[in-house]
Amino acid sequence: VQVVDAMVPSECFRYEFAPSLDPSIAQEIMSQKQVKVARDGPQTEVEAQVLQQCREEVFTSEYSNSSCGAKCGTGVFNGYALYPKRFSVNITSQIEWYLQRGVDVTVIISTRDRSISVRGKDKNHCNIEYIRRREDEVAIDLLNEALEKYGAFGSIKRGLVIVSSYEALMSMKEEYLFGLYKQLGINSTYVPSFSDGNEKYVTDANEANMDEKSSTAKHDVSVHQPKSEAKDVNPKDLILPKTLITVVGLEGSGSTFLSTALSKVMPTDSKSRLQHISLPQGCDSELDATTVDALVPELASYPGRFYVNITSHIEWYLSRGVDMKVVLVLRDKTISKKAKLRNHHCRIPPEAADVEDDAAMKIMREAYQKYGEERVMIVSYEGLMQFKQ
Repeated sequence: VQVVDAMVPSECFRYEFAPSLDPSIAQEIMSQKQVKVARDGPQTEVEAQVLQQCREEVFTSEYSNSSCGAKCGTGVFNGYALYPKRFSVNITSQIEWYLQRGVDVTVIISTRDRSISVRGKDKNHCNIEYIRRREDEVAIDLLNEALEKYGAFGSIKRGLVIVSSYEALMSMKEEYLFGLYKQLGINSTYVPSFSDGNEKYVTDANEANMDEKSSTAKHDVSVHQPKSEAKDVNPKDLILPKTLITVVGLEGSGSTFLSTALSKVMPTDSKSRLQHISLPQGCDSELDATTVDALVPELASYPGRFYVNITSHIEWYLSRGVDMKVVLVLRDKTISKKAKLRNHHCRIPPEAADVEDDAAMKIMREAYQKYGEERVMIVSYEGLMQFKQ
């Protein structure tokens, strides 16, 4: 797997095997064998001027003291960065390459269920398994390094790498997209046509969204939130905590996985508390789920099956002085539904599951739209499985 330092501006980009050709033309002839490509330099005054700008402004010159991003062009091609036919980009050095040139750079890492991503890659352009596996291993290492150094909690600088979830985008649609716009400083109301490309790849073999070596429980069927051990309970403790983290997800979304992990690291004193909400939760013989305003401490009574309105849930706790955050766990909707239908003790019919999941997504979208990054954050189950730490 060939790895380059950066993807340079398109004006300075050329393929090494055909440096005289526009990259789009070079790509068209890549699959052709024994094609002779002319190796002439710039043919017009405009091309010569652009090449000079690449040398002087972008510093993609064989005489520059910094990286050209890839192999530096020489002679009549001095100023071009020359790339191999197939390559990966080191995201960390990509960021540093642009920062050195005074560019305010942001990288968006788009995550997708790995098993689905593999199927798409195999089908479209790389069906040689050992090559695909090696490329994916290198890609994950590069992405992890960039996150560690420049992500939300980067060791060098924070906030230059943003993680976006394909599944979250397909589930939350414009609410999620507008959140990305805000993070990127983009002032727009543009909404594309959303077409979920995952469904055609979902099979029983891949619906766990995990790699084969994972020993984690496959599905989220618990409707219970983590409880403190009896030895940790102090009768003098406050019923309401000072801070509250509420983990929320559809039944089958993987929210139990995250909730359980967080319960291992949360303080055990009464000032902090972790709460888990499935939408809906509980079981009723008629599958008639009602909606309540909030999930309050243990002494309240609830119907057999119910939704929690996450917006009013937040407001209920804020009005009582509790500093709270909500974590929405999103997972591919088809996989989540399969897990719900197969494992849920209520034996929910498919049509009822669709209605329930639509209602749950409406509740989550409303909360995210109103409280956004201030109180509500989105976590991708697929992203957790991909990046883990």
